[in-house]
Amino acid sequence: MDEPAQDWAEVDEWIVRLPAVLDVLRDVGREENFDPDFSGGSLVAIERRLLDWYGTPDELRDQMRQHEQSEWLVEGVAGYLGEMLLRLAGGGWRPANEPGFVPAIEADPALRLPELSPFDLVLSAVRERTGDRLGRQYADWAQAVAAYRAEHPDWAPVKRLTPGVDPLVAEQAEVEYLSTWLADRQEAFPGWVQRYGAGIVWDFSARSLDDLGSLVLRVTPTPADLSTEEHRSFVAGAEWYTGEALRRIRGGRWCYRHGDPEIHLYAGHPYVDLEPSGAGEVPYVGLQALVERRDPHLLRRAYENHAE
Repeated sequence: MDEPAQDWAEVDEWIVRLPAVLDVLRDVGREENFDPDFSGGSLVAIERRLLDWYGTPDELRDQMRQHEQSEWLVEGVAGYLGEMLLRLAGGGWRPANEPGFVPAIEADPALRLPELSPFDLVLSAVRERTGDRLGRQYADWAQAVAAYRAEHPDWAPVKRLTPGVDPLVAEQAEVEYLSTWLADRQEAFPGWVQRYGAGIVWDFSARSLDDLGSLVLRVTPTPADLSTEEHRSFVAGAEWYTGEALRRIRGGRWCYRHGDPEIHLYAGHPYVDLEPSGAGEVPYVGLQALVERRDPHLLRRAYENHAE
């Protein structure tokens, strides 16, 4: 039986949230000297910290309800575990059989592995306190992958893309679109400044993003204005400048993939894949949020968050 559309909508919401919760896990890793680098050994260090943080599953759930930081951290561990298993065995995120904090995962169908709940695995690790629960699960799936590959040497697991988390392998048409878009934006920027931003120091600084925020609210005061043909050139210039400011302070690269931005956050608009976290920022989405909230300082705050 097909899952209700609402269930898959919750999966899409989780996938949009996932890069941010993984960033929280990376930040904690820097503070506590472990590296969530998607290696098998990283699960040992993460589970060790998990047992330091929480004594029982009930304590973990209570902390998640009471403290947003704990909620994001546990979701980060579960999301990291899920992505590690999917990179190993293919498949993707799917609705869970029972409502929970985190969706389930399913491996490549060829493996015939049962779906798993990464959140339940995190609870099991805290309950069992053996220090190797997450690693054992990874080893079980690795064994299944190796066994199937031994019988089918030409097979490789297929993973559904997790935008903002997986490295993007762009199609040639997407590469060409992005290359043209970036070249056009750079060439047009001096004229864009003359037309829209004369008198502002466009040096890709936090202050210049405050100026850009005020400018956006004057030129495109409503969300509908952002998508009109009349403002197409202005919005494209604002997107490029915002992304370049983030890329220059943090490092990273521009990316683009075709698709409907109403379905996937990282589709339909150029975005910046920031280093070293791998977090993605979609400048167009930032402009939308700025206009919806009437907040000219939103772009600067995003810049400062990534500059820390």
